[in-house]
Formats: sequence, C-alpha cells, structure tokens
Amino acid sequence: MDLTRQAGPLATEAHRTSVDRAVRRAVEDGGRLVCGGAAVDGPGWYYEPTIVDGVGADHPLFLDEVFGPVLAVTTCASTTEGIALANATKYGLSATGWSAEETETRLLADGLRAAWVTVNPHLGPPSDPRAGAESIGWSGSGVEGGLPTLRAATRLTVVSVAVPTSDGRT
Repeated sequence: MDLTRQAGPLATEAHRTSVDRAVRRAVEDGGRLVCGGAAVDGPGWYYEPTIVDGVGADHPLFLDEVFGPVLAVTTCASTTEGIALANATKYGLSATGWSAEETETRLLADGLRAAWVTVNPHLGPPSDPRAGAESIGWSGSGVEGGLPTLRAATRLTVVSVAVPTSDGRT
C-alpha cells in the first residue's frame, strides 16, 4: 500500500481500461482534458484523477457511471437547467451542488433527486447512523442506514404456539 496516494486503485485491469476508453472517447468527441486522463505506471490498477470539460449532456461520459476517478463537466445556463440535467439521469445514488448564493443552495437542496444530496460542501453519505437513504433509479438497491435499513432487514412474524400439557390438552 502506498500511503502517499489519496485515491486507491481500480478493481481490475479491465475496469481501468474501460475508464480510460470512456475518457479518451469524450476527448475525441470534443471534451477538453483538464487534468489526468491516464493509467498510472506501477503496481495496481491506478488511474489518474481526471476532469473532462465540455462534455455534452448526451455523451456517454455524462450519462453512464464510469466507476473511476473521473469528473465530466457539463455547462448549463442556470441552476434550474442544471437540476433538470442532473435529474434526467437513470441513476440517483448521490448528487452534489455548489453555490455561494443562498437562494441557489435551497433550489439545489430541494430540486436534486438522489438518495444522498449534499450542497456546499460534498461530505459523502451522511455518517449519522440515524440517517437513512433509499436507492433511486438504477443506482444500488434497497436502503442504507438508519431506520429504513432496520425496516428493510426485519421481517415481522406472528407466531402462535399452543403447548400441550402432560394430558395432551392445549
């Protein structure tokens, strides 16, 4: 393990190749590579953290989950348009919005459709064990955390037992 790294390797070489193929296709289709965009030499299937700007909302890098350290940047004209683009996906595990304007942060918090929504800053899924989230769309399955998990993992059963006495009566 390399303790100087802040991002771990991908699971397999085939997956790293798939991530690289998705990034290269986006650049070939007009996206601009801001940083990263290459496999890291050495042991493990590392891929550089990557940002591709100018990715169209109809491009596979925008539409599909890459499961790699890749950020596709798509420009929109307004917060409302951005929310609509974000919600148009078939996935919905998490959504993050950023804004310095209070009105926009409220729009993002109320408008983004995902199991986990974070606005300023992105903290990842809530760590509070009371918080629960349910998967949306094609992202994940079931629930995670809090009472929703307890409910999903619990099967209510009514059991009635009549114990016979020594003379055979119940």
